[in-house]
Amino acid sequence: MAQEPQRPVITEERRYPEAPPPSPPQRTSALAIASLATGIAAWFIFPFFGAITAVITGYFGLEEIRESRGQVSGAPLATAGIVLGGVQLGLILLFGILVAIVASVAPRFSLATNVVNSVPAFVVYLR
Repeated sequence: MAQEPQRPVITEERRYPEAPPPSPPQRTSALAIASLATGIAAWFIFPFFGAITAVITGYFGLEEIRESRGQVSGAPLATAGIVLGGVQLGLILLFGILVAIVASVAPRFSLATNVVNSVPAFVVYLR
């Protein structure tokens, strides 16, 4: 019989460092999703209230994400909602200023005022 090669004798077990427990899956912030959804809705359905809601939920969503220490994601969604809502609010403000300027200047250059002032002369001409 052929002699079998001898294997080394292991006297102690090898110990490997334990792997950290798996982290729970990262979830997306509901406030960040709501911010983006209302920011988009502000451009098509609810201009004023949608924009305000987008900005408020966006800031609360960013705060939630910051406090979660990496467990909650969605910062780009919240930021996009804040930007969409902020731009919409800025445009509403500019439109309001434009309307105020036109309303203050309009009585001087109103077509309706010129027509009303010319009616008596036209009625006298017809007699």
